[in-house]
Amino acid sequence: FFSHLSHQMAATPVDAGEAHELLTPDDAKHSFCGIMFDLEVLKEIPVDTLTITSVSVRGSLGPMAVYSTPGSYWGKHQQADQWTQHYPETEHDPSDDVLKELEFDEPLVLKPGDTVGMYVHSTQRGSAQVHYGEFDENNPELHNATRTDQFISIKPGQAHLSNKRFHRRGPWGTGWRKRRSFVGKMAYSVTYLLWSPTTNHKFPAKFRRLVCLMLWVAKQIDVPVDLAKCVLAMCPYDIASHWPSPPQLPEPPQATPAEEQATPA
Repeated sequence: FFSHLSHQMAATPVDAGEAHELLTPDDAKHSFCGIMFDLEVLKEIPVDTLTITSVSVRGSLGPMAVYSTPGSYWGKHQQADQWTQHYPETEHDPSDDVLKELEFDEPLVLKPGDTVGMYVHSTQRGSAQVHYGEFDENNPELHNATRTDQFISIKPGQAHLSNKRFHRRGPWGTGWRKRRSFVGKMAYSVTYLLWSPTTNHKFPAKFRRLVCLMLWVAKQIDVPVDLAKCVLAMCPYDIASHWPSPPQLPEPPQATPAEEQATPA
């Protein structure tokens, strides 16, 4: 019974759909028709899936749409057939001061370690449709610190200066401006993994220490190991986060040149 129960629990992620938001600083210095950037799903926390449900931006807006492409946007920024539309073109009134949420018709489901290119765009003529920031190549830590949380990291991107989607031409020749950064809000939900022997390596080191302790105790007090595994599968990944880290072992002393010469071959 316990073996069957443990197998079923380990095969099923926690379907909590825990909601999260990553809100960037409101450091928009520029605006134009759109912004394209990469988003990475981090692997530090044992997540089964991460589902992006909406993007929020501000500006004069107009007919807005949102797209994604697997992997990076690099090399695909002018290839419309490489992108999937998640928010159908919808007309919006100007919202220069308040973020406007663009809720996806087709949520974007990702796995830990995935990278996806994102594209937020307006077909309205002008230069104030979507506000975005400027990426400082001399201070990349600032960008990473303000656009990364425990689950996702939003990378620097490029602005689109054309109101024609994926178009290569803009008002001054090229339709793209590099070293730009997304400004707004990314809404998503996460579904956590259940612990099992096969997913153990995806859990934090302190949780893995708890696993060793629990299984050892189970054997000492004659508790079925499968029952202990079922209990571990119901524990949140951070249950042992308050445990002290194991002490660092001291480095072995280095032999002096005289001692090395005295050592027999």
